[in-house]
Amino acid sequence: MHSLERLHGFKEQILPYEETFALLAPALGAAVPLYVIRFQQRGGITDEDIACVQSYLEDITAHGDDFSYHSEKSGGGAEMR
Repeated sequence: MHSLERLHGFKEQILPYEETFALLAPALGAAVPLYVIRFQQRGGITDEDIACVQSYLEDITAHGDDFSYHSEKSGGGAEMR
């Protein structure tokens, strides 16, 4: 499959989520700097912060593709094309 065909296919997949993505960028643009400031004010990242992130790693690694690829089936995994 050529690059342009793949790009067109990707655009078709994300079209239903376009409004969500439009809101996600400014939300992250505001939230991330606030978290960084909070970490800096506390003197850096703590062991508790690391433990919190590690508690999510199994779910993220098991379902990470769900963030990137859309499935036509409810609750289904992503299908690579």
